[in-house]
Amino acid sequence: MSYKSLSLFALLMMVTCTSAQTARQHADRIFLNGKIWTEDDARPEAEALAVSGDKILAVGSTDEIKALASPETVVVNLGGRLVVPGFQDTHMHFPGPSVDEVDLDGVQTLQEFQRRLSDFAKAHPSLPWITGHGWAYSAFPNQTVDKKYIDAVISDRPVYVSERDGHMGLANSKAIQIAGVTRNTPDPPNGHFMREPDGEPTGEFKEAAQGLIHRHIPPESADERYKAFIQHMKEMAAAGLTSVQDAATGTDILSLLERGEKAGALKVRIHFSPLILPKDGGYPRNHKLESPLTDADLARYSELRDRFKGPLLKFQSIKGFLDGTVDARTAAMFEPYVGGGTGIPFWDRMI
Repeated sequence: MSYKSLSLFALLMMVTCTSAQTARQHADRIFLNGKIWTEDDARPEAEALAVSGDKILAVGSTDEIKALASPETVVVNLGGRLVVPGFQDTHMHFPGPSVDEVDLDGVQTLQEFQRRLSDFAKAHPSLPWITGHGWAYSAFPNQTVDKKYIDAVISDRPVYVSERDGHMGLANSKAIQIAGVTRNTPDPPNGHFMREPDGEPTGEFKEAAQGLIHRHIPPESADERYKAFIQHMKEMAAAGLTSVQDAATGTDILSLLERGEKAGALKVRIHFSPLILPKDGGYPRNHKLESPLTDADLARYSELRDRFKGPLLKFQSIKGFLDGTVDARTAAMFEPYVGGGTGIPFWDRMI
């Protein structure tokens, strides 16, 4: 069964079912000989279902649902396949990874990490920067990352690869040099450079410190970002996702979502969350709010709420950050992490 069919089944199962005996509307499609999970404790499984538009008319036995078919009804034989409600993901980030990035998700060892980087670099000799995402600390000796692990396989081009949650990343020596980060470079507000005992940067950039790298990476064009968005949305639909939430939506991301909506290209319902501070983003640059939100700021949120009501694109909430993540050891803690540090709070305490 194709991902399109599976996603359709999942989407349809989100609608409240009625019994075959009471349904008498026109059935556009019927799905027979399946295992339909109804979410009804009294009848948890059925063999078939009938659909009209985007609503489920009935669930029941194959014979009951067959009786609802007309000459125009499309009949799909599920062949014993399972149909379940659509999955929802409450924390996504659009447009998703670039189509020209190395995927490090699931890497288990340092050797695999280096192999994927090396293979990608060889396959993309013209890229000025090698970027990627998805690694985890568990793949490295003593769960400690270092620029030397990238330098060993790529030293002629700058490399920057983000950890799986995006709150930190690892650069090679070339990228550090381009960023102008040395042992004398102070940590930026809300960010941190990991360092050797002599002060030399290890290549690990945390939170806002990543900005010193990001500003040098050539930006993707609007079309490249849209291409990545469309590709990753297809992957979501193939996995049975029917509803997702973009967890930090900037103006550029919103324009991307609108482009997909106008093109009729949205395959999932998308709820989006603008960042809380119109000027700074998810948290103030200098740890404290320089000026309160204005009526105009709040009016912008009201406009988004009134404009995007769904069903495919909907204003959901406002996103802010208090601190970092446990993986990055930047989540603020009362007691220090193993190895030191208590994290990076992004706001000053106002007491």
